[in-house]
Amino acid sequence: MQSQFEDFNDKAARAALSQNDRAELDKVIKQIEELEETKRTLNERTEQVNSARLQTYEDSEKLKEKLHAAELSLQKIDSDLENLQARIEEEYNLDYEGCLQYKEEGYDISVSANSIANYKRQL
Repeated sequence: MQSQFEDFNDKAARAALSQNDRAELDKVIKQIEELEETKRTLNERTEQVNSARLQTYEDSEKLKEKLHAAELSLQKIDSDLENLQARIEEEYNLDYEGCLQYKEEGYDISVSANSIANYKRQL
């Protein structure tokens, strides 16, 4: 009902306008419609950009977590390496360069697993 009343008032108001005023009113109405369409398009684009921004933020956070985990793993490896070097130094009085003389190229530890187990049993 309200809509019909407004339409009636708009028609009555338009009838009272001169030809130039009606043309100007139509031009303004068209500009308003174009601006509303532009606004709608921009709002959609803003939603897309916000969605992409959120996804980028989430990806960034996941990468930060992976980086942190990798840094922790690297610290553990460094610590283990230092501990092994200290143990070799204490037990055999050798440093890394000294151990290289005992290195066998292409050595496969899985082949010697049985020998290691036998030696442990003998001890």
